[in-house]
Amino acid sequence: MKLKRISYLIFLIGLSVFMYPYVIKVFFEVQNISELNEYENIVEHMSDEEIKQYMEEYERYNDYIANKLPVQELDDPFVPNTKRTPGTVSVLEQQTNTTKSTPTSGPFGYIDIPKIREKLPIYLGGSLENLAKGVAQLDRTSLPIGGIGTHSVIAGHRRYYSGVRFFKYLDKLEAGDRFYIHVYNMTLTYEVTGTDVILSTEREKLSIDPDKDMVTLLTCEPYRISTHRLLVHAVRVGGEQTLEEDERGKKEEGDRGVLSISYNREMTVNREVQMDMMISYVVVGIGSVLWLITFILFIRTFRKKPKA
Repeated sequence: MKLKRISYLIFLIGLSVFMYPYVIKVFFEVQNISELNEYENIVEHMSDEEIKQYMEEYERYNDYIANKLPVQELDDPFVPNTKRTPGTVSVLEQQTNTTKSTPTSGPFGYIDIPKIREKLPIYLGGSLENLAKGVAQLDRTSLPIGGIGTHSVIAGHRRYYSGVRFFKYLDKLEAGDRFYIHVYNMTLTYEVTGTDVILSTEREKLSIDPDKDMVTLLTCEPYRISTHRLLVHAVRVGGEQTLEEDERGKKEEGDRGVLSISYNREMTVNREVQMDMMISYVVVGIGSVLWLITFILFIRTFRKKPKA
């Protein structure tokens, strides 16, 4: 009986260790959906005037970033550094005179990348805390609200961090793929233009182009080794204007890679990503049943047999 009890216990421990990353992944996805629903609920209760006031603050911040902060001062969010430059929130508070509180703990918005089946909250500032919860706008880069002359850099872990790999499949994105950034009542559409692999000390690829509205997704490269950084560059192909304004805007802007209408395009989820998610759900489902059955058998070994 004691040997059987030990066997059950060893099996439970081994199964728990094996299932842990899959359980965390599924748990985070469920938790993530709940948090994003809460964010959208908060936005629904905000007035247009309140949103407008926030957007004016963020535009002033982006102007300050474009004119005052050289790209060489950007910190690498994946390299421990005790001498980091002031973060996004502190700079934002310095550049605005409003008494309204800037979002510091909750998400600023969220990013939807259909091809790799990721919908993740975006936090302000590339702190370890923010990168553990989702993806983060890199300190001292533009806020992801769109606009000519902005370049927002959004970073996310690729290896397991707290059991979750946010940007594991970022390398699957190719030129022409699209992703969407949701901030308040706006949906901003970006189209991938290309990728780069750089050293963690290189910054030139993160500079602002005064004629473009850009977002770069940043993560570690190669997977599991992280000696370099993978950059996925994208330009805005969406906005908030009418079709007539769009045509006029394209003529005025020329070939800047910035259109005006924000729209979604159906995209096929990468097969490797689909398989990964399917395996996760299968492992969690079957593993949970096996764990429960084994646990019941383990408990029953403590029941005393009735005397003859």
